[in-house]
Amino acid sequence: MFNLFKSRHAKTISTPIEDETISFREHLVHVEREAFRRRISLSVALSGEIRIRVAKSTSNSEINQFLDIQSQWIANRLTKSSDFRLRYPPKKYCRGENFLFFGKLFTLNFIESEGAMGQISIAGDYLNVGVPHLKSRSFNAEAKHPELAKPLRDFYRHQGRSFIEQRTADFAKKMQLFPRELSFRSQKTRWGSCSADGNLSFNWRLIVAPREVIEYVIVHELAHLKHHDHSAHFWHVVASQIPNYKILRKWLKDNQFEADFLAKKSELWTD
Repeated sequence: MFNLFKSRHAKTISTPIEDETISFREHLVHVEREAFRRRISLSVALSGEIRIRVAKSTSNSEINQFLDIQSQWIANRLTKSSDFRLRYPPKKYCRGENFLFFGKLFTLNFIESEGAMGQISIAGDYLNVGVPHLKSRSFNAEAKHPELAKPLRDFYRHQGRSFIEQRTADFAKKMQLFPRELSFRSQKTRWGSCSADGNLSFNWRLIVAPREVIEYVIVHELAHLKHHDHSAHFWHVVASQIPNYKILRKWLKDNQFEADFLAKKSELWTD
């Protein structure tokens, strides 16, 4: 799940982990055994993977007893995961499929081009993929084309970085709050961050969101250069630039997995 802004985590000393799989009712459960673990930890990933972490000495009987106690929680989590996967099916990269870009759905289309395969452009309501003339006759636009995942990701990354860089410069000048450095990442757990040194980092996958939502995240991070907390003073700075920030913040929460198709490894689907 995307959280807007996270603090840095302290480094922990890792211990060797033994991984095994057991059956629990109709499910497979991955068991991780650690030498110095004191408590049992249970998680259900958005992909539906169930994982339990236990001490090396924990018996399978104890594990199954714990899973029985947590069975309703597991069922609820699996239902939630299933709902997300129904809402965000894996992309096929075929003609007619819709892709979100700047908060608007564009229809994937294939056009003849002079350049190499996979050149991306936008025209009207279409996200066009170029197909070289020599290949166009034999090209099946209705088939799946997973090879387009990378050029499409590259296109989104370029557009995201370009837009965020420009709007960050605009708002920094307007707010008179200037970051020391600006960097971009593709993170699973945050849209943006501000370090204690005054460096800002943004998730370029924000490009799926409407422009005003992206601008809210930019202003949010710039405001952290003045207030490093989420106090009333901080929100006053945000509201001075983005009065409807609460609505835009809600969009991020309600659409947190819209950018999953741009991740190198999906949170919702396993290979």
